[in-house]
Amino acid sequence: MKVTPGNVHDSVAFDDVYDQVVEQFPDVRAFVADGAYKTPHICKKVFKDDRVLSTAYKRPMTMGANTSGENMCTMNSMTASSARNTKF
Repeated sequence: MKVTPGNVHDSVAFDDVYDQVVEQFPDVRAFVADGAYKTPHICKKVFKDDRVLSTAYKRPMTMGANTSGENMCTMNSMTASSARNTKF
C-alpha cells in the first residue's frame, strides 16, 4: 500500500505500486482498478508486461464528448487485447 496526499492523482502512484506487486507476485496476469487508472501510460505498461487491465468505464474527456445528459449504461469495460494467451 502507498499513501499519498489528497492532491496527488491515483495514477501518479501507480508505477511504484505496480512494480511492487509484480515483484512480489510474478504470476499475476490481471489487474482490476477504477477508472482513474485507465490512462495511456498505465495501459501501455500493463500490456507490455503481457498482463490484462480491467477498469471501469471512463467517459471520453474531449470537448466533443457526449455531455447532453443521456443515460450511459456501460457498467464495465474490460481491456483485454493481450488476454488471448492468458490462463487464469
